[in-house]
Amino acid sequence: MGDAIAERHLLAAVLLRAVRDFGYRGSKDPEEARVAEAAREWIFEGEEDVDHIGAFSTICQLMDLDANRVRAQILSMSPSRVRRIELVTPFAASID
Repeated sequence: MGDAIAERHLLAAVLLRAVRDFGYRGSKDPEEARVAEAAREWIFEGEEDVDHIGAFSTICQLMDLDANRVRAQILSMSPSRVRRIELVTPFAASID
């Protein structure tokens, strides 16, 4: 697998993990609620770190995604639907 493909897969996995974690919002389980809150902060409030490679907006930019559209899509989905999102990319099949 090429380095560029591996990097995109890693970035996609980071986004996916955060989105799934955000799906635990409203959970009564303290650990799930803590994880959801951390994901919410990273996705929706991390703009001060926009130049940091690990910032939500930066990762979206590197993935050729509009961060605001991704945020809107996440908010439009129910928590249970968000938790079921899977990574579907042309390069995912090459990962084993």
